[in-house]
Order: sequence, then structure tokens, then C-alpha cells
Amino acid sequence: DARFNGPEIQFYGDGKIRLGERSYIGRNSRIESSQGCTVNIGSCCAMSHYIYINTVNRMADQDFSDSFESFDIRKGDVRIGDYCWIGAYVFVVEGASIGENSVIGAHSVVTKDLPPHSICTGAPAKVIKFKSYLGEEEKRDLAESYRERLSDDLRDELLS
Repeated sequence: DARFNGPEIQFYGDGKIRLGERSYIGRNSRIESSQGCTVNIGSCCAMSHYIYINTVNRMADQDFSDSFESFDIRKGDVRIGDYCWIGAYVFVVEGASIGENSVIGAHSVVTKDLPPHSICTGAPAKVIKFKSYLGEEEKRDLAESYRERLSDDLRDELLS
């Protein structure tokens, strides 16, 4: 069973929101799923307070003075894998995916897919470390697959 830890947790929109078993969400969190979209949060996820997840957003590169009702938008599903730990004040944008058993540090902004078994932080969120139980070959394989999501230091360490 999922647990809701505090007041003012909001789920809204015409899309689907799935919350896995034994996951919890902290106070003042907001999860939006617009029509045709899905937010899928895995099992055993620990999501702190003030988490914001959106499946639709206005595109930044447009003339906002044209018309308030006709902004170009981006839509996309959001997926958070099993066994993730999401810190306080994290924002996850439309279309982003977080791999299983990952940590997203407080105040991060997840704008792209992040690999499993990683520790990520920043705005935009970048992989700063892979979990220590992974072998060196597994770390290098993940680093190669997610090259653009790595911090500069980790890229230098694993792919030089």
C-alpha cells in the first residue's frame, strides 16, 4: 500500500497516475497527468516533500506575446523506476524517466532520462556517481549509454 506523508498532496489532470506498492510521497507534492499521458511511479519509492511532476509544459522557444491560449506545448509520460529515492523540491518534467534504484538529490530538475543505479543532482540533473555495487564494466556501459547525462568529472573518470 502507498503512503501519503502529510497534507496538501495533489494528483490532478485527465491522464493516469500509477503509484507502486509501498511507495510514499511527502507533503505539498503535486503530480499532474494530462489527457493521454501517464505518470508511473514504481514500487518502494521514497519521494520527499514538495515534489513536482508534470506531463505537459509550454515550450520555451516561442513568442509568448502572440496569444495566451495558443502556446506550443510538449507532452510526455513520466516514469520513475522501482526503489528510487527522490529528494525534497525535485521537479520532473514531461517525458523524463528515472531508472530503477536511483537517487535524485534535493532541488534537482529532471529534464531527461536518467540511468538506473545512479546518484543524480543539479539543474538539469546529471549523474554524479553510479552505485558502488555495480562492477566497473556495468558502470562503463551505463556511462556510454547515458553519456550526455553524466557530470564532467564522471565522464572523465569512466570514459577517458
